[in-house]
Amino acid sequence: MQRAAVFREDATPRTAAPEKLPNRYMGRMPREKAIEEEPDNIVVPVIVEELAVKTHRVERGRVQIHKRVEAHEEIVQIPTVCEQVHVERIPINKLLDDVAPEVHEENGVLIIPLVEEVLTPENRLMLREEVRISKRRFETVTCRKVVLRREVVEIVRQ
Repeated sequence: MQRAAVFREDATPRTAAPEKLPNRYMGRMPREKAIEEEPDNIVVPVIVEELAVKTHRVERGRVQIHKRVEAHEEIVQIPTVCEQVHVERIPINKLLDDVAPEVHEENGVLIIPLVEEVLTPENRLMLREEVRISKRRFETVTCRKVVLRREVVEIVRQ
């Protein structure tokens, strides 16, 4: 069997049988350049292809962009809350024992007792009056005109 010495681009020899060499290398050069025959070896140069990939921009089209602002009026309902405070003074004029009543709440009404000392043959407290404070809450809806804006974009292909 005949052996062929195959040289890589880095010049390191490798041997291979000639029938295992690809046919594409045999027909590219004249036989006397491609194969140098020696008594036991055939020398075949190995060709290496390199690929360099580059990109470039290709204009595929153009566009024009137009932006504008549109405005329209809209009526908006705004709920509003109003609280009204009602103060009522109720005279009581009642003598109490040594304990003064405390501030308390009955049915959503805040009751503040007012006491004073009165001179009698003995000192006692008299509930002079009560102040009653109550709140009423009203909800109303107010309508207002509001201008709303929005941007619109138009794209025109050329």
